[in-house]
Amino acid sequence: MPPTTTNRLFCRAARALRLRRGRERDGAAAEPLWTGEWMPAEDAYVAAERPDLAADAVLSSDREAAGEDGPRYWNTGRWTAR
Repeated sequence: MPPTTTNRLFCRAARALRLRRGRERDGAAAEPLWTGEWMPAEDAYVAAERPDLAADAVLSSDREAAGEDGPRYWNTGRWTAR
């Protein structure tokens, strides 16, 4: 078997973009769940745990160049050597 490599990735997107994608995927009826529960819980987790600092790369999908199979991600320049 060939050796394996493990990389930890943290993917981010602007709040408005995350909400829009959630609406498109789950429908407008799910917006209260997104804005009242999911997004506040996610924001609190990211602020408290800082998963971006443990990541080997931090990626952003804020650009509006999604392909047919979903959003595209760009490296924000945060790569770490481990």
